Amino acid sequence: MKYIRKTSYIFIFLIICLKSGFSQQQLEAEELLIKSWETDQILKTPESAIYDSANDVIYVSNINGKATEKDSNGFISKLSPEGEIIQLRWVGGLNAPKGMGVIGNKLFVTDIDEIVEIDIKANEVARRYPVEKAKFLNDIAIDDNGIIYVSDMQTDKIHKLDDGIVSTWLEGKEIKRPNGLLIRKGELFIGCKELISVDFDDKNIKILTGGLESGIDGIAMDQDGNIYFSFWKGKVFKLNPSHEAQMILNTVDKNLQSADIYIAREKNLLLVPTFFGNKLIAYEVSH
Repeated sequence: MKYIRKTSYIFIFLIICLKSGFSQQQLEAEELLIKSWETDQILKTPESAIYDSANDVIYVSNINGKATEKDSNGFISKLSPEGEIIQLRWVGGLNAPKGMGVIGNKLFVTDIDEIVEIDIKANEVARRYPVEKAKFLNDIAIDDNGIIYVSDMQTDKIHKLDDGIVSTWLEGKEIKRPNGLLIRKGELFIGCKELISVDFDDKNIKILTGGLESGIDGIAMDQDGNIYFSFWKGKVFKLNPSHEAQMILNTVDKNLQSADIYIAREKNLLLVPTFFGNKLIAYEVSH
């Protein structure tokens, strides 16, 4: 375990100015991102991380192979909030697990073409929900009613799991290659080529950003309601209320990816799975 205290080095990056939806003037504000800890390189293609506040643990999905291959190599790791590996292969028997969400003592995980329900107390898979014609299920978001929304990058669809029944909730050219999902105040945020929001009442779609360098991977929200999003190659941005994006992390040169990020609001930690870097890095979120 490699521990790095809160007093360790600080990443400082200038705000960048992006086209079409971002501020058109050059901005000069700074954001401080303090690394809190990182694991050793013992994870196996970690794609997503999530904090379970009820059990005070972090779950990490490990693809451990190809992202589209049904090889039964995938597994979920359990970590402490301080980054200690409690159990590397906590639950196995998965293929290419990616996005995760928690409801009570159930952990839901996307796995190529099905949603897997894991019983947290029993430490085992409890049920699988096949998603018809799904090809690349990716992220998960859960609303206050316990309805689970999942993205499928290869079919341009958002599905939902409600009371055990899977159905298609949204599809169309406006959500090309949807990846990251996040729910905030009656809206579903979707990371595509742009960051978009969808109103739950009328499914009205708004484009919040444009001119991005690549598709968005993970989307997260801090305790103040600020939105963060990542590019897989190793960049994380913070979006302010004026839809101006500020780059707060850039590990591209270090070949450390930033996959499906998550903010553990209770711990004030930004969790960044590094994919081929095979470790999870946690940063203290500043305000």
